[in-house]
Amino acid sequence: MFKNVNLDELWYEGEASKEYECGPLDDEKIKETEEQLGFKLPESYKYLMKKHNGGLLQKNYLAIKNTDGFNDLDGIYGIGEGYKSINYMNSDRADFEENLLYICDSNSGHTNIYLDYSECGPQGEPSVVGFDNESLFYEEKEKPFYLAKNFEDFISRLCFEEDEEEINKHDTIKYFVPDDKTHKVVKKYVLLYNQIGMYITIVILTTLIVVGFSTNISLLKYILVPIILIPLDFFLIIGSIILIKDVTSKKYKCWYDVIDNITTENGNKTYVLKETDGKMDFIVRKKDKLEIGDKVLCMSEGYAFKYDQEGGK
Repeated sequence: MFKNVNLDELWYEGEASKEYECGPLDDEKIKETEEQLGFKLPESYKYLMKKHNGGLLQKNYLAIKNTDGFNDLDGIYGIGEGYKSINYMNSDRADFEENLLYICDSNSGHTNIYLDYSECGPQGEPSVVGFDNESLFYEEKEKPFYLAKNFEDFISRLCFEEDEEEINKHDTIKYFVPDDKTHKVVKKYVLLYNQIGMYITIVILTTLIVVGFSTNISLLKYILVPIILIPLDFFLIIGSIILIKDVTSKKYKCWYDVIDNITTENGNKTYVLKETDGKMDFIVRKKDKLEIGDKVLCMSEGYAFKYDQEGGK
């Protein structure tokens, strides 16, 4: 457990850490806590708490694949009766926390970090997720952001923020800027996903239809065309130009991945990727049906499509 992780470097031992520390821990206290909370605590969490039962983190940067990482973690709650214990911090839980256990905070208290049992059940191995608590109580459908597949993975990826070598060990996704050939394909499909054709089609059709009717109807000719049609077409044309310029001027960062699983909720598809270890809500055209096992080219802007690295799409 925690292979290649120096647990002695994990904790900050200053005065401020004392409010997190919950004292010696035994199996009886762990059992009582699990019964109190209604969840089986991860073995890795119990193992770590037996060695150091709560405290502030010295390594407080979380290296997350394919992102800029997550910094400014504060402390991990221990098992016991103190104010900064997992027992106390979960004693008065909100409705949305039904399948969550609050274990850590970060960013000076602006983010809550939880063990998430929503998929594995109360006796399973939970993932680790975070909530922005500034919007949490105002957004009824606030979704968590994925941090780690389990608690051991969460701890193993904690680093010093300035330790680039250590951080890079945990980032198996390699961004790349596509070559010219691939970049042309990327820009083409980003434009199509943004439905640039719809802009152009609406401009042409509205112009033809209204002009055709207006030739013999003065009301249309002198009121509808100048007041409604021309401003509408002007707005759509300018919007198209801005969109095209924005898409073609960008240098997109991409990575290749494989779809591991697909879930659907309220008609929205979420893709689980093998390399990214996370769930992505990609923008995908309806006719480009992605299936489990498909190799995809993913873009940092949130687009994805099937792509053959050798021969193009």
